Amino acid sequence: MSELISEQMSDRELFARLRADEIVAFSVLFDRHRAPVYWAAMTTLRSVQDSEEVAADAFLTMWVKRKSITLYGESALPWLLVTAQNLARNRARANRRRPAESIDLFPEPASQAPGTEDKIATDDAIARLRTAVDRLEPTDRAIFELCILEDLPYKQAATRLGTTHGSIRNRLSRLRQRLRNDLDLNGGD
Repeated sequence: MSELISEQMSDRELFARLRADEIVAFSVLFDRHRAPVYWAAMTTLRSVQDSEEVAADAFLTMWVKRKSITLYGESALPWLLVTAQNLARNRARANRRRPAESIDLFPEPASQAPGTEDKIATDDAIARLRTAVDRLEPTDRAIFELCILEDLPYKQAATRLGTTHGSIRNRLSRLRQRLRNDLDLNGGD
């Protein structure tokens, strides 16, 4: 195709280019949807590493199946989210069947160690998250600490905070969206 690919193109236009094996279209779709796909996996797995791998697997699956995927609507995001959630559930089941192994048994290879740029980016993201969490109202901060940091089930968090399971679930959903917006994790979507 002779037309240049731009970030202003719709997902449907990009997907047509993806079917024509244009890797740049894949790259634009990846940049556009990587954060929500990651968070879809994170809601099930609650592990950064597993969620990153599942998000990558969802995009890899999209690339491999690009010729047979049918988009409903204008966005590729629903297909990616469903794929990520299915992959995350499969990963969670596999993790429950696999015995936990000490991380000390598998030292990180030197070539895989994070570089200075990665460390700076990680430190910056952590600082931005801390700032965003510090600005939360006390109840939302408590919900964040109990459900996200301590990985407490909603029902137990509700009991500790003297509220209902549904209230915790709803507030946490709004809280996650607010933090995504505050941290601009949607990449400008």
